[in-house]
Amino acid sequence: MTSEHDNNDQLAAAFAEFRSRAAQTFCATGTDTIYHAAHARDERTRRFSITAALLAAGALLTASMVLQTPPPAGEQEPLASAEAWAPPVPGPWIQVPEFPPPPPATPARPGSFNTTRADLANQVRFLDEQKITQLRNSTIDLPPWPTGAQACPAGTYTFHDGKTPTGATDSIGRPFDYLMLFRASLGIYANLDGAPGDEMVVPLACGFTEVTYQLLVLKDDPKDDLKDDRHGLRGLGYIPALPAFDRFYPYNKGLVVEVLNHPFDTAAEQRRRYGWDGTRFVLTAGPASLPADLRPDVRRIDLRQSYFRLDQCGGGMLSFLDGVSGTWRFADRDYPGQTHPATRIELGEISLGLLTEPSEFARQGDALVTLVCKPEGRPWETWVVKVSGAKAIPVLKVGDNGATAIVSHRITGGLAEVVVRAQARQQVWRFRSNGQTFTRVPG
Repeated sequence: MTSEHDNNDQLAAAFAEFRSRAAQTFCATGTDTIYHAAHARDERTRRFSITAALLAAGALLTASMVLQTPPPAGEQEPLASAEAWAPPVPGPWIQVPEFPPPPPATPARPGSFNTTRADLANQVRFLDEQKITQLRNSTIDLPPWPTGAQACPAGTYTFHDGKTPTGATDSIGRPFDYLMLFRASLGIYANLDGAPGDEMVVPLACGFTEVTYQLLVLKDDPKDDLKDDRHGLRGLGYIPALPAFDRFYPYNKGLVVEVLNHPFDTAAEQRRRYGWDGTRFVLTAGPASLPADLRPDVRRIDLRQSYFRLDQCGGGMLSFLDGVSGTWRFADRDYPGQTHPATRIELGEISLGLLTEPSEFARQGDALVTLVCKPEGRPWETWVVKVSGAKAIPVLKVGDNGATAIVSHRITGGLAEVVVRAQARQQVWRFRSNGQTFTRVPG
């Protein structure tokens, strides 16, 4: 006879499996598609009590999602994901906007990709080269540096070719400079103060060798007694509390910023929204701080609303909204040969499991993810990568070893199993991980 302890263990395992399946099968209200349905359990025999518990939990979860009332359009945030299902933990995600409102969610076939979610960060109005040249040779009233650095004081500064001394030095006497739109940094237009006309959001650097960046909002404020507007620029304010940042874009009278945890050792990215309160910029949506553990467990989050580092496709650290992220066009002013196109990156099928790896690389969980890179909107490369510890490691790229398509994948027996199309037929390829690279297993 089965003991009460055994029954409890079976119930716990059943609920754990259900929560894992729900996290992959269900998304919060407003998502476009459901990319991954959890694999069926190998063990088909269930006790009646476990099956009844799962069905009851499924009915309650589905009912709560169907009855959830979306916020009015003006209140929808551009950040944060569905909550983690089991157990809820502080995460790196923020609410996703319904922009535009998506169709009813339907399961996507394995290997399909998001085609409706816009990457808002790549749909911005950039400053043109004429405006950039003007700003890099302008006189600007700068407000106090947001971190209170003594070597980066407020005042009126005249830039020449994007550079001006701050008039202060660091602790060992090195002169500090302000650097306007330095190297490959880009600025955008956005209406943030509610008054007619757009402001300009530009990265401003301050330092000597290892410069640090802040986001400065500039306002064209021409004066009638001036024959040109070079002295009519003033700093409306800095976006506060940014350790580092990537892209930024306007949304619903605010500015969304992809915030990085560190300027030189980036391990996390999250999106926050800031607004103008009449005197300064303040945080209005999204997390106020980064999580204590910057390496989220992929079994407890929705990767389609989270972040990870992707070294392929020129990606870098990326945060995803409904499985879509991207990069801005890169064109270094000091090194013109270093360029990279604006790229959209889409996540497809996601498989969860635990790969057999040396203990020093062991994670709480691993995910196989299909992704496609689209420079300038054109499909270019399709990959299967392993994601764990907020980092993606390549498993296979379409084109390698005669693979013409990736059909599906799963983690089984501690190996990555990928169904590919090669030589005009489907084949099953298996890969073993050593924590850093994948090697195909013969057979």
